[in-house]
Amino acid sequence: FGKTHRFHSTARVIEEMRNVPFGSVSTTDWATWARNNGANSLNSEAITTVYQGSDPLTVTVTVSWADKNRPRSTSLVTVITQR
Repeated sequence: FGKTHRFHSTARVIEEMRNVPFGSVSTTDWATWARNNGANSLNSEAITTVYQGSDPLTVTVTVSWADKNRPRSTSLVTVITQR
């Protein structure tokens, strides 16, 4: 459940990025969006986003958490372009 949930959390954020105007992708607070939409519902889970470039925009979404007091993380990288 844990690893699958975290992968799903990162995928949900990336999918939502496709639903906002291109100019809003890098200005949206995705950590807050995730928290408000159940994408980071497990204890000590945090979502961060990193952007590179402009158009295309390379986006890395990382989910971090603690598992038995050990830091863990998983990331997904995608490229988004203006339509």
